[in-house]
Amino acid sequence: MALLKRAEVIVHCAASIPSELMSYEESASINTLIDTNVLQLAERLGASLIFMSSSSVYGNKSGITLNEDSELNPENPYSEEKIRSENLIMGATGLPSAVMRIASPYGLGMTTNNIFKLLVDATIRNEPFKIFNPERKQYFTYAADIAMAVQMTGASILNRKQIFNIIPETSTSVLRLAEIFKNFGGLKFRLDPIVSSDNDSAIYAPSITSKKALDMMGWSAETSIEDGVRICLGGPK
Repeated sequence: MALLKRAEVIVHCAASIPSELMSYEESASINTLIDTNVLQLAERLGASLIFMSSSSVYGNKSGITLNEDSELNPENPYSEEKIRSENLIMGATGLPSAVMRIASPYGLGMTTNNIFKLLVDATIRNEPFKIFNPERKQYFTYAADIAMAVQMTGASILNRKQIFNIIPETSTSVLRLAEIFKNFGGLKFRLDPIVSSDNDSAIYAPSITSKKALDMMGWSAETSIEDGVRICLGGPK
């Protein structure tokens, strides 16, 4: 508790995610309680607050480059909850704060079953992996790069209540990611023969820029997707 009292910045990563075991309404209620408790703690300690949001708040828009001022287009309850939390935190009067919109975070010890973790598990277990929509693209942000962004968020940024996209410069297709796992870990994969989509946005990731983070904080992602795969498979960077 003594250590907590000396906290200058709180990094808010906590969230409840709707699932088969928890309805959207139940999850929203829990998230409201979490956000309220974190806000009250920050105010009581006189600490600044950094909220970890998601680039999914933009939705799957294609044909334009999205920045922090772009219109939000949530396409699922998770993204809707992130926007609600963003609005609550950024609207808190007198609280120095910042929002970081992260794209597909990954790293050692990850537990969320996204495509990156599924490929890690299949490679380590030497199990064959079936790929659907191999040309679908995503941005993947390594945990150490996210931590670096947090460290670079100084008082001048927090006092101005800024929102940042914390995203690497380029996206990666599922097929390219699988090929990297094959090269570094011997992953065995095959493409599903039935791959179709009438919606290009389901395949191609929206173009999202993190130029604001570079301009205001000097941040850019340093870990390539190749190095990230090596690290997650237990190899050196």
